[in-house]
Amino acid sequence: MTSESKSPWSRPMADPGGRLPNNPRCPSCGRVIDGFTDPTFTGKVPSPGSVSVCVYCAEISVFTEALELQRPDETERVLLAAHPEIKRLVGAIKRRRAGTAGAR
Repeated sequence: MTSESKSPWSRPMADPGGRLPNNPRCPSCGRVIDGFTDPTFTGKVPSPGSVSVCVYCAEISVFTEALELQRPDETERVLLAAHPEIKRLVGAIKRRRAGTAGAR
């Protein structure tokens, strides 16, 4: 007798990211940001007001109504940088960048 596995580990994980159609640029480093990843794996896509952390420079920005990226004002930046998930993402990007800097 065969039973179907109910384990979540037996199913493929949903793709948590996608492509940004307008290819906005990071307002801090100028690199084109053509994709996104939802670290919560809930299928969220960027919308106006969504926070972004650049994978190239680890700076925080916010999506505008036109889904362009802009720097948050100083008060927003301080509040966003203190958020536990954003701190985790910024730290992970900085550690990755530090680990690959010597490999060039």
